[in-house]
Amino acid sequence: MKTRILFFIAIFASTVMLSKDITITVDKNQKVLGTFSGDLNHKKGFQAFFTKNKKTKSFEMIPILIDEKGEIQQLKKVVFKHKMYILSYQLNKEVLSLLIKEERKGSGQNIKMVDINTKTQEHHIKELGRFIENQTIFRLKDKTFLFHKKGRKLFFTSIRDSKNIINRDIEIDKEHNNILKTFFKGDYIIAVNSNEFVKNGSIVDNTAYFKNDKVFFINLNKKHKTTNVLRFDFNDLENYKAISIKNDAFAKVKDFNSYLYDGDIVTAISGKEDAIIKITNFDTEKTSFKISAMHDLSSLLDTKSLQKFIKKSSKSKYKPTITANTSIDKNIVINIDFVEKAKYSYYYDWVWYDYLMFQQQALMKQQQINRNFGPKVQEIILFSAEEEKTSMQFVISKDYKILKEASTKTMYQDIDKDGYLDKHKEDKSKKSLTGVFTDTNYYIIYFNKKTRKIIVKEQQYNS
Repeated sequence: MKTRILFFIAIFASTVMLSKDITITVDKNQKVLGTFSGDLNHKKGFQAFFTKNKKTKSFEMIPILIDEKGEIQQLKKVVFKHKMYILSYQLNKEVLSLLIKEERKGSGQNIKMVDINTKTQEHHIKELGRFIENQTIFRLKDKTFLFHKKGRKLFFTSIRDSKNIINRDIEIDKEHNNILKTFFKGDYIIAVNSNEFVKNGSIVDNTAYFKNDKVFFINLNKKHKTTNVLRFDFNDLENYKAISIKNDAFAKVKDFNSYLYDGDIVTAISGKEDAIIKITNFDTEKTSFKISAMHDLSSLLDTKSLQKFIKKSSKSKYKPTITANTSIDKNIVINIDFVEKAKYSYYYDWVWYDYLMFQQQALMKQQQINRNFGPKVQEIILFSAEEEKTSMQFVISKDYKILKEASTKTMYQDIDKDGYLDKHKEDKSKKSLTGVFTDTNYYIIYFNKKTRKIIVKEQQYNS
């Protein structure tokens, strides 16, 4: 059995502690509000817990960093005057940068950039201005990317840290303003994170993807049976491009959904008795791959499962989903599935707030805004509520040929994160429990109210 070392340290301790597990004693004048967990490029982890000082009325965040070796490092606390939560974060060398939203009574919501030097323990806070409700946020490996629309103007911001912030905007002329109206109906666009394993993706009509400093907006137009794609290059905003892909594969198309993979638009179209799966290249606007599910996949996949997919995805209660993930052999693993609209919603990234803290209330509010684009959904449901496994996978090569014997194992792992955390939540002494998942193992953080200790522990998969 692996030996574990436990450190018992006060919440105000400034000494940097490294261990496989840590235990932090919380002072009695501190009210624990909750915890946060998120991965850093699947190799490292970032966790934090939040308290309110009963004497000073200030809000405090204690960051915790997990390196590639699994060593856990508690960082110095950061103090705020108002309620706050983390919008995004990234690690560049030794600097951990956090994009923070702070809720100020009577003066609205502001955002700040907090840079923490993980070696010197020094931190720097920079005010970034008012928080914009309808902006979309991408958390990337080394930066955070934000955008929002106001009138005919689009505003883009790239943030590496408090010293490296780039703001750019573009005003669309009146002639092309109708293009914007197509992609920006309502108040919010759902961002899709393609830098992790994506099983089902989004089912709303308006989504956004970020790839190589390019933002792709995708609109599903059910009336005209088209997938519309608009691309902006952050380094050359003036040369934007829009295309429209027809999805009239059947005389009566029941439904369709699209997903962006490496500049290609992957689409599943449901008919009454069959489904079409096709891939369209954005630059050439040509169809690179097109197959019939019943005719071309019946020798690869279970026929009954295929028939069930076609039957269910063609009903108004359900929505077809399609995603593409890179395999360990650099091929493309296509995942086709269906979800129940009333019980499913996609949320960008796997960032864990425990459900008891004030940060979650803000996420719920954001999710309610998201409803402008689709069916009524529960507050935060990150994956399908279907217990029955309905997804089917097949593999194609980069030159769009079906591979019968290829591995479906993907570069980014499909980890049952809910399942791993649920078994810990059965222990009622583990309050405010969240977890961060890396390629090799995962780490839980929770508060034991009886002992007044915050505990961070390394966990093994399949244990």
